Amino acid sequence: MYLYSMSVSEDGELLVTAAEDMSVKVWDVAEREEIHSFDHVHSDLIDSVLLSSDKKFIVSWSTRGNIKVTSVDTGLTIHEIDTGYDDLSMV
Repeated sequence: MYLYSMSVSEDGELLVTAAEDMSVKVWDVAEREEIHSFDHVHSDLIDSVLLSSDKKFIVSWSTRGNIKVTSVDTGLTIHEIDTGYDDLSMV
């Protein structure tokens, strides 16, 4: 399985990954354990993920220009923006 993006919390405790299966996972770095796994956050490939500084939200965007804010605790989408741009890529 290929990882497309990852983000580490400012304190280095959590790692968020986005993979080719359109899943987003949250990891405990010290324990090397998966804490949460959210399947099919997007309906297409996830280009990038970022973890908010308070570690409560994941911001992800897909290659079709869809941006989502997801709760780390519940996996629920809090906010969604369709930019209308295909092949959106951010750093």
